[in-house]
Amino acid sequence: MAQKKKIPFYKKEDIVFYHVSAFLYSNLLLWLPLLAGFAAKSGIPFYFSNACLATGLCFPQTRPYIFKLDRFFRSYWGRHREGAKLSKKLRETLLGCGLGYEEKVRKQIGRETVIESKYTFPKIEILKDDFNYYIRFRLIYGQMSKEWLAKSETFQHSFKLPLVKTIVEDGYCMMVFQHQQLDASYVPRKEDDSHSIGLGYRLGERFDWEFDQYPHCLAVGLTGTGKSTFLRNLLIQFDPDWTLKIADGKLVEFNFMRKFGYEVASSQEDFISYVNETHQEVVRRFEDMMHHDVNDYRDLGHKPYFLLVDEFIFFAENLSTKKDKETGKTEKELLFDKLRDIALRGRAAGVNLILILQRPDSSFLPTVIRENLTTKVVLGAGSDTAYEMAFGSENKKLKALKLGEGYIMKGQELTNFSFAEYKLEDFKKDLQSRNVEDIETYKARKEKPEPIAIPRKRIQQG
Repeated sequence: MAQKKKIPFYKKEDIVFYHVSAFLYSNLLLWLPLLAGFAAKSGIPFYFSNACLATGLCFPQTRPYIFKLDRFFRSYWGRHREGAKLSKKLRETLLGCGLGYEEKVRKQIGRETVIESKYTFPKIEILKDDFNYYIRFRLIYGQMSKEWLAKSETFQHSFKLPLVKTIVEDGYCMMVFQHQQLDASYVPRKEDDSHSIGLGYRLGERFDWEFDQYPHCLAVGLTGTGKSTFLRNLLIQFDPDWTLKIADGKLVEFNFMRKFGYEVASSQEDFISYVNETHQEVVRRFEDMMHHDVNDYRDLGHKPYFLLVDEFIFFAENLSTKKDKETGKTEKELLFDKLRDIALRGRAAGVNLILILQRPDSSFLPTVIRENLTTKVVLGAGSDTAYEMAFGSENKKLKALKLGEGYIMKGQELTNFSFAEYKLEDFKKDLQSRNVEDIETYKARKEKPEPIAIPRKRIQQG
């Protein structure tokens, strides 16, 4: 996580005093030699500081530390200037949208009565890292959450920066503004055997999806928001030992991956078959865990298992709505029952859903399934409806982002992120270089029965 530094907020319009004090403090090491004359008259040993400073500059071993100390003091001037600029915009915006108050006060000076303005602002804390501003307001008594949520866009226009998110809780309002473009120059690579996949970059660092802790992923994006590019960033990281089944709703997007040993369905029948197989795997693993009295798939040596469905709505719309005579349910209802069971029990079994669709409407994706997809992604210029369905009503007013960017909610953590431009030609070359076995060898290996693993002993905790 990028380190945050504090930026001062000034309530007063006239900050001459703050300018002078900040300038003196930031140049502290320069003033020390000038105080030698005063030290000689007063007896205060400033000459001792001067001697230490001069000695330190003479020796190459200590000189870098003197310069580092000087940079430390000088950096305060930069934070002060930035704070003065931000404070002015915050004061004007708070007064303009009614979240700060101006009161006219009569003041008697001698025989004259002077009317002065008294300003009341929320208590404000400003933090900054390499990419975002974090501005925390302490709500004034009597203010309501909806006032701040309704007027959050006013701050965005004032700062002329993307508003990442606004959160109001426990008497505080937190607004996050992005002041620097996120760096996503490199396609994430799988370099270890950890159960995680890099989703992209945020705050100058890689942002991983730990799928054992936050199972199942929902990715939402309209046409042209980079869903295919985002998926290539994910797919190149899947370990060959993991099971991955891909249902290609576009019919042609991932068909070429078959020659690299991947299982890809491009028909309605294959999609239904993949869902059935994935559900059977959940049932089989649970029976295996119950038999060996364990509650984690890793204790039996099972590998992660994924069902990725691109353009999920395409498959859902074409499911039959004719009721079966034996079960009394439609094909759609039966399939959604199995998807719901996978979403509910998949975490313990190590079986994950990755559903990609253009809009997460409850008519296409039942709420119980959507709520159990604990990692949610909205790409590019999402709509208020998409944000609300993916992240909750409190986050429906998020700023629409550019191509190659998006929002991720992992558990309860919401953040903006950026992913690399990954062309199809480069993706194919990378798949080729991994030397994935051909489909015939892959099928032959998969048909062999898995060896029965001995469960690891658990340490009983008192």
